Amino acid sequence: MNTSGTAALGCPAERSPAAKETSSVPQRLLAVDRRIILELVKTSLNQEDVEGLLNTGAPNDEYDSEASLIESNISLSSPNTPLTTARITSIISDVWNQQFGPFTESDLEKRRPAFESVAKKIMQKL
Repeated sequence: MNTSGTAALGCPAERSPAAKETSSVPQRLLAVDRRIILELVKTSLNQEDVEGLLNTGAPNDEYDSEASLIESNISLSSPNTPLTTARITSIISDVWNQQFGPFTESDLEKRRPAFESVAKKIMQKL
């Protein structure tokens, strides 16, 4: 009997580097606490400062609400949906449009490099 509980969830003991990009959310959350993901999202958003608000003097918690929504969407995604940089970018874009928008497609495209940068930072740490 596996006392770690991973076998019951179908989690492999080890994943290859290629599998890292397409791991499912539940597998990742076994190893990464949601609080850690939230801090990672907050840090990544603050570093990127998508709207330039921190640069103009906004408080460091400016993006905390968005970080919380992004973390929830990542953590509560369907176990059948692979967690990829593209998927996280989409989550960030959807949350951003909901919180700061509505944006036109052009406005979202202007922000896409920042969203992708945040998503890559998150994927590198998970």
